[in-house]
Amino acid sequence: MRDQLIASETYTDMRPDRLFLLVAALYLLGGSALGVWMGVNHDFSLRPLHAHINLVGWASMALFGLTYRAFPEIGTSRLAWAHFTFALTASILFPAGLYQVSMGNEFGVIGELGVLLWLVSGLLFAVATARLASAKRCRDESSVWGLPNNDRTKPPLPKHVPID
Repeated sequence: MRDQLIASETYTDMRPDRLFLLVAALYLLGGSALGVWMGVNHDFSLRPLHAHINLVGWASMALFGLTYRAFPEIGTSRLAWAHFTFALTASILFPAGLYQVSMGNEFGVIGELGVLLWLVSGLLFAVATARLASAKRCRDESSVWGLPNNDRTKPPLPKHVPID
């Protein structure tokens, strides 16, 4: 059974949303491990690197992935794939540049390239979300509830339970 499941999964099943979330999980583990190492050794010289691994790697990549997951009309586009490529490359190079600074070296070409690629990544995400905002689906309030465009009913809101 397990072999059948593994054989049915192909590389075509990989989408930008899934890859963003996978990379985010890896950065969460890496950032957490670095934080634990710093705490155990009482050496906080890598604080900027730790912060950027968590922000650029874990938080941003997870938000990108969740956005593309919530809105598959932009999440499976070529723009989303380009965004993933730029974001992944930048998320590696940018912290590498910060590590160089932490070791007493200059930011260097690696870090500068990482920053520029991160800006391009942000621009691509802005374009994707702008396309989403201008799409008919987003202008239709019912789509927020995950209902078909022709069904304007909303699910009931949860009942408020007062706290005594």
